[in-house]
Amino acid sequence: ILNRKWEYFISRNLTVWHDELSLIGGVKHYPIYRLPKFYQLRIHHHNYSDFYQLKGGEGSHLYFQESLRRNFKKPGYIKFLEVLYKKQSRELLRLAKKLPGKPDLLKNFFDSYSKATCLLHISTVASKFLTDDILRSLKALSEQERHEVISYYSRPKQLASLQQLDREVAKLFKAKKLNISKAAEQLAQKYNWIPVNFVGEPWGLDYFIDRLKSYQPSRHQIYLKPKIKISQKTLINLKLLGKISYLNEYRKAVFSQTNLIIRSFWDKLAKNHKLSDWRDINFLLTTEIFDLIGNKADYQKKLIKQRQDFFALYNAFSGGVGLLDKKETFKFINKFTIKAAEFQKVSGTTANRGKIKGAVKIVNSSKDFNKFNQGDILVAKMTSVDFIPIMKKAGAFVTDEGGLACHAAIIAREYNKPCIIGTKIATQVLKNGDLVEVDANKGIVKKLT
Repeated sequence: ILNRKWEYFISRNLTVWHDELSLIGGVKHYPIYRLPKFYQLRIHHHNYSDFYQLKGGEGSHLYFQESLRRNFKKPGYIKFLEVLYKKQSRELLRLAKKLPGKPDLLKNFFDSYSKATCLLHISTVASKFLTDDILRSLKALSEQERHEVISYYSRPKQLASLQQLDREVAKLFKAKKLNISKAAEQLAQKYNWIPVNFVGEPWGLDYFIDRLKSYQPSRHQIYLKPKIKISQKTLINLKLLGKISYLNEYRKAVFSQTNLIIRSFWDKLAKNHKLSDWRDINFLLTTEIFDLIGNKADYQKKLIKQRQDFFALYNAFSGGVGLLDKKETFKFINKFTIKAAEFQKVSGTTANRGKIKGAVKIVNSSKDFNKFNQGDILVAKMTSVDFIPIMKKAGAFVTDEGGLACHAAIIAREYNKPCIIGTKIATQVLKNGDLVEVDANKGIVKKLT
């Protein structure tokens, strides 16, 4: 494994059993999506996972990407993907709701969950190559013209959950009378799951009450149809990007709801075996969870403690999922460490234009939110829905990852904030407190101090 050629892909806040089921899904379930198997290695540290992908040959990123490219050239593939994924998502949510009362459904739940994990790589890989293709095809245009074309034609027709919430809050304030307590309860029932993702906390009633009490209309971006001619191929790719954006947001909503629903089941299992709560279950593999259910519970506590540091999971080429210990994982990480002092600027793809100066704040999770101030430059590997409170305060967004369909890009266009995505190294080069200039007109972040 250490001698194979790997490359960094993305990072996410995840559970160990989710990582395991994703690795299994990458080999077992991709044929359902008319795609080849995909080998991965994931470094799991506490609730965070860095994804690495195989570089060449069968099971590699390139092999997978080319297969996905061919599929997207077929007019019916995106519709096939949407219909299939929504069907599987409904089944996953159905099983999640039944699981607390029927623990014998856990195997079915894990299998359904593993199938549903596949869309993350599909949407991420598709977003990246569609972004590259679109930018190449629009190379002759000015940055302003490219931005206008991309913003207008790649907008998803359907609103993401957070956008739906924003619109619903705005609608409530247009009514003549507003009962804040009652409205907050209704909003909480519909949207409390939004920030959960996999390991986050749901919004409580107080969040919705505060949101209603402090309501101010958002400055949503106004989209005007550009008076610029583009090729039919580029138009198709832009519309595909919009559909991928929607499916990716739909995926997040499904997993947020699913992971919140099953917490009562994990809490009960943890209590039965003197573990803290659902958070401890998140550090276990599926076989170790089944052992808890079967009352073989004499070893999990030690593993949970060990795994709160870090280790790696990978697709064993002989089959199944393998593990690397802390020492072996260090060796792997060292191959990807850069010398930050050698860089005075980083560059990436403009997701939304603008230019601003500010202090860098590196944000890895919600634990970093309390240090974020109005106007700070949000620098992260990626963003997710739980970042929204600080994204509204941020002067600009800069991410290591992402194509034009990523979360940071969507929110930047929604709130009209400067945004540069896909820098690959921003979180390694920039440090907390650095004064920087974010020039999203040129896709460059420059250190000023």
